[in-house]
Amino acid sequence: MEHRSLRFGCVCASNQNRSMEAHDLFLKNGFDVKSYGTGSSVKLPGQSMHQPNVYGFNTPYQTMLEELEAQDKDLYVQNGVLRMLKRNSNIKRAPERFQETSEKFDVIITFEDRVFEAVLDHFNSKRSRTFEMTHVVNLEVNDTHAHAAIGAKYALEFAMVMSSLRNLEDEFEEALSRFADSSNSPMKFSIQYY
Repeated sequence: MEHRSLRFGCVCASNQNRSMEAHDLFLKNGFDVKSYGTGSSVKLPGQSMHQPNVYGFNTPYQTMLEELEAQDKDLYVQNGVLRMLKRNSNIKRAPERFQETSEKFDVIITFEDRVFEAVLDHFNSKRSRTFEMTHVVNLEVNDTHAHAAIGAKYALEFAMVMSSLRNLEDEFEEALSRFADSSNSPMKFSIQYY
């Protein structure tokens, strides 16, 4: 496959921070990318740790932004949530749930172990129809704005390596191993089928 001809999926829990930071960076670098969450709902920080703001997937980012701005603008400016929602609304309309998409990807990058497991569970719960291969990789990234930015750069470096391979299927495992060694970061991966 030619450079940048691969389709990438970026997946975190709520399709808000980590997957959207990567989605934004991938788009700016000319990659074919979509992003998703795997949770049962979208959770954003609230006025206390025990009271998150909870939304359904497909609730527009703009709606969330307006509601949180009305709720406590100073708090959500200070913790970066309004900036994040504004960025997200410039990329796409609303958070999407991975388990509800029919899109197919060459490489799916998750940003948390439990998200990786949710993606694998999704593939294992359905019957393969086309037997098209996808490579699922987990890059463990803490769910903070600072770590999401670092994780997105790391994911982009990984995407560039994968896009430079002549044959993704034949060279994937060796390239992944080299990348993990050079970055001194263990990476989980799995091959799944659509």
